[in-house]
Amino acid sequence: MLHRFGQYITMNRESIEGLASLVNSSTSAELNVSYAGVQMGGNSPNFFVQSTDYDNYAVVFSCAELPGFNIQFAWILTRIRGTAPPDLTNMETHLALAGLDLRKFKHVDQNNCDVGPAPGGNNLDRGLAQIFG
Repeated sequence: MLHRFGQYITMNRESIEGLASLVNSSTSAELNVSYAGVQMGGNSPNFFVQSTDYDNYAVVFSCAELPGFNIQFAWILTRIRGTAPPDLTNMETHLALAGLDLRKFKHVDQNNCDVGPAPGGNNLDRGLAQIFG
């Protein structure tokens, strides 16, 4: 069992519920995401959609200030498990030009993950449709 940032990481399936909401309808790329009712950063945006085609992928960035630390996260999210976006090389180029070290990105092995609901039927799809639709 590993212990990171106050959370225990085990080999068991773990999940957390979150809520993403637009901070300002005129800046649709800025979201406030809270987990289990905990507001991170008040009502300020804490997740920024850098790029998306609305159907296949989204590139998301988040930054948090903690006493003595600046923590930054970036994700390349896809709707279909194990499928790289068609323009992954282009996205990686833009991320590198923005100053992100691509060597720190880790591929997530999802071979042993539950299949889950059919495409279009999971909460992420509904959430993205509500936010971006």
